[in-house]
Amino acid sequence: MALNWFLEDLDAQRCPGRVVVNWSNDIAVAAVIRGIVSSKPTTGLDEITVDTVVIPLIIQAFVSVFTYVVDHPGEPMPVQLLFASGQTSMAKSQLWKQSIILDQPWPYRGRRQGAKRSVLSPPVCNVRVALFNITIEPLAEFECEDVNTSVNHSGSLSSFRLEALRQIGDRLELLGATAVLSQKIIPKYLQTYLAAKGIFTLDRLSATYIRKLTRIDA
Repeated sequence: MALNWFLEDLDAQRCPGRVVVNWSNDIAVAAVIRGIVSSKPTTGLDEITVDTVVIPLIIQAFVSVFTYVVDHPGEPMPVQLLFASGQTSMAKSQLWKQSIILDQPWPYRGRRQGAKRSVLSPPVCNVRVALFNITIEPLAEFECEDVNTSVNHSGSLSSFRLEALRQIGDRLELLGATAVLSQKIIPKYLQTYLAAKGIFTLDRLSATYIRKLTRIDA
């Protein structure tokens, strides 16, 4: 009932949350994106890179499909595919039928001034990444330092937690995930369990955590 009320309120013409956006106005859209990206200093992006690479990429990859999503809410969007300029044409491949090809220059930071730009590597292919913005933890109040992946563990809470983590790992494997990334924490046990299945894991990707590591390194 609450969901229906919320949707009806958003659909109302006088809803204060409704903002008419002209997606064809690239200048206005770019200004909005610039305000969001530039407010995150941890990205380390300069203005030229933001204007010539980041903003056009965001507009082409996301903003350009907003109208289609609104008109066809029940249809899944095609996979976004980024590839380097000058790569072999994929027109004869079946992949293009499921993809949006983004031909954008890729910024190369740290290159010596005057040095010749290196040839860009081909894109990563046949990869399925699972992204999480939460800590993967069945029992939030329970902390376990054991990274042993054996089945037998003492304690009902511990057994329940480890079984739940194994089920998560099995589900990710069933979905064909080749990498699991999270802005928060992936328990060491789950990382070990996934590694045994050949699945790469990387956690704590939040900007705050990365900034702390940068300060320590500096």
